[in-house]
Amino acid sequence: MIAVVLGGISYAILSDPERPAVGLFKSTLKEFSQHSKHLDVQFKTSQSLTPLNKVLSVTFMAEQHMVKMTVSSQSVTLAFDDADGHLGNKSIILEPFITESTVKWRCINGSVLVRIRTKNCRMGYGHSIGEMSRLD
Repeated sequence: MIAVVLGGISYAILSDPERPAVGLFKSTLKEFSQHSKHLDVQFKTSQSLTPLNKVLSVTFMAEQHMVKMTVSSQSVTLAFDDADGHLGNKSIILEPFITESTVKWRCINGSVLVRIRTKNCRMGYGHSIGEMSRLD
């Protein structure tokens, strides 16, 4: 009986149609972390960011996804392409804040569904660049 229940739960989790979107979201945060170390330093020094527009190339499940990164003085918006499934035409807004001399990026704003975001994003804790670089 227990094996049947566990098998059903595993099937439900592994066949979740939003699972690829969760993976792409994590991969995007990971890619952002590779391009934003200078933003950490900048925010820690001046409490502000220099505006910038850039396109990130995110590899997920052997496919390339283009994510537009727009930096304003107090936030970074990551906008997904319209072909990205559950993330199509959605965005996440990352807002830096300093805690215990570490810059963290709060990710509670934007149009990405809450259930697709990482736990730290859903809870409002945010991620440091180091934490983002280790997301799987």
